[in-house]
Amino acid sequence: MDTAAQPLIDGEHYFYNPATHPVKAIASDAKLTERTVQIRFQKYAGYSPKELLRFLRFKMVIAQLINTQEKMPDMFEIVTAFNYHDQSHLIKDFQQFLGTTPQQFIKDLKGKEFFTVGSGPRSPDVIE
Repeated sequence: MDTAAQPLIDGEHYFYNPATHPVKAIASDAKLTERTVQIRFQKYAGYSPKELLRFLRFKMVIAQLINTQEKMPDMFEIVTAFNYHDQSHLIKDFQQFLGTTPQQFIKDLKGKEFFTVGSGPRSPDVIE
């Protein structure tokens, strides 16, 4: 592995802490500029740190919607809980990542079985 990527790998945990700005934290730990971290992230991950944060937040929204018992969750609560600027930004993420609206996703979700891929240990009976 390229040693220039190591600070990014070492700083992965920063992306899961909403109180931390990952680029600043990685730059500080590795004694790099924030711009250098951004450029390396784009080079090695294929997208920007901001895009990854956006995706991880959206993934948490989907998990929340899947796990909720409500027939139609309050979208304002989702917007607030996940720090979206407003509902239009949430809708934009649904369009970007799923090609649908939150309302259509929820409508399609109810009554069907879905699963999310977690980061837990793999089952030994999984066929690769």
